[in-house]
Amino acid sequence: MTATHGTITEVPAIVSYIADVATGHGLLPAIGTPERYEALRWMAYLSSMVHPAFGAQRFCDDADCKSSVEHVAATQLTNDFAYIEKHLANQQWVARDHLTAADFHLFVF
Repeated sequence: MTATHGTITEVPAIVSYIADVATGHGLLPAIGTPERYEALRWMAYLSSMVHPAFGAQRFCDDADCKSSVEHVAATQLTNDFAYIEKHLANQQWVARDHLTAADFHLFVF
């Protein structure tokens, strides 16, 4: 995505930018509200915990290491998805009571 200030990379930055330019849709709640920081927390969690597990094997070039890393990554993903499912069990959206940019980020997983 290219903005007037250059190329924007990394999903949290991209969806935050989209939320900022799509004014009136409430995709990122107002600054200072608990809902905003809940949405940002979820985007950080997805970027730092869930997403890296999908490519964890890239950190090894040895077959035995790759097998071990893939096993640990699969366990991590199982735990992460269980956590997300439990969180969403009684609500429709990840960050409180309405659709936010964090839901778009979660969608890819």
